[in-house]
Amino acid sequence: MFSFGSIEVKELGLPPKYKSIVQWKNKNNSCWLDTLLTIIVFSVNIRAAINRNMQELALFNRLSTLYDQCQKRHSDTSTADTNVVVEHDIYNQLDFARSYVLNQLRQKLPSLSPGDHESCFEMFSNILKLGPLSKLFSVTLRWEFECDECQYKKARRVTTEITSFPSTTPDFHPLNASFHRSCFTCSAQNQLMTMVMERIPPCLMLHFEQGLPHNRFKVLDFGIQGHLYSVTAAVQYINKPFNHFIVWIRDCKANKWLCCDDLNPVSSWQSRPPKIPPGEIHMVLW
Repeated sequence: MFSFGSIEVKELGLPPKYKSIVQWKNKNNSCWLDTLLTIIVFSVNIRAAINRNMQELALFNRLSTLYDQCQKRHSDTSTADTNVVVEHDIYNQLDFARSYVLNQLRQKLPSLSPGDHESCFEMFSNILKLGPLSKLFSVTLRWEFECDECQYKKARRVTTEITSFPSTTPDFHPLNASFHRSCFTCSAQNQLMTMVMERIPPCLMLHFEQGLPHNRFKVLDFGIQGHLYSVTAAVQYINKPFNHFIVWIRDCKANKWLCCDDLNPVSSWQSRPPKIPPGEIHMVLW
């Protein structure tokens, strides 16, 4: 009988690059969890962190190892005659691994119930703490505010795993990241609150309540403190006709994208960038 705990903890290679990739199938509104797990198994930086600390990050090591094994089996099956039994077993193993992670989450969050449509943004930090992976995403930044009307100024330093923007300005960029809000003292509207990053982690995740002003992800790549940060994943949030999350994975070296949608669990890499409606861009990973 298959046991998640019996998977050997070993050094991970790079994320799978097979032409066809098999994903988790949606089960009981699991798209939020499937999206977050997909981000983890495809992140080169997360895999490097797992390899540096395999025992403490054993859960994610086993998850990635199983995922890689499933992709290899799927690739072997795809090149031969379709083997329905093998494909069924692959989906069962992916489902078993997802259930194991969900049970770990429920131990920390007793109110979490299978079938609930959770938020990727709200659950992201909880997933990281299972590892823990929080340090890999921990960014220290300053929120700077200045009112053009009354000249009131305010600065606040915070450390967080994911930074949320209630809105964005038309010229938004990670190095020019602002949103409008009312003044804290005179209530003047449309004053700028700006994010200034001080300590940048290996992985940077931003959340956008109302999406981004555009979907040109390549122009969001940036360099800071001697490091280059490229967009590696984008979470799409669709709320019509029902709430649903999809994640787009970017292979920066090959300049290809993979649409990971658990309603269509087999996908292929594509050369064209995703045409996500800007308002549906929910989270972006660098």
